[in-house]
Order: sequence, then C-alpha cells, then structure tokens
Amino acid sequence: MLSDIEEMFEINDVEIIRNSLGNPLIALDNNRLSYLEQTLDDIHIIDVEFDGIFENFYEVSIDG
Repeated sequence: MLSDIEEMFEINDVEIIRNSLGNPLIALDNNRLSYLEQTLDDIHIIDVEFDGIFENFYEVSIDG
C-alpha cells in the first residue's frame, strides 16, 4: 500500500500517510477496506483488498 500511495501522491513519510488516511470503511462481505475520507487530496478513494482476518493484503486501488 505504501508504494502505491508514494507513487500517486509523491509522499513517503509514513506518519503523514497514516494520519491522512483516517478510518476505513470495512466491508467484510467483499474483503475490502475503503478510505473514503482520506486527506491526501480531495478526489480519490483508496481501496485495499484483504484476506482472512486482515492476514494478507493484496491489491490497492486509487480511484477518483
């Protein structure tokens, strides 16, 4: 996830990213975390696919 955010927003400070993501919307039915209120910009939604009980994280999608 960090590399995708670094590439898209050109930010590599983990603390800034952590503070900017906010709380995710967790969709257990389709194994997705959605950061709808992130403050890295005003137009993108960051989705992260996971498996198990947050054991493995797969694809990161940044839509906007």
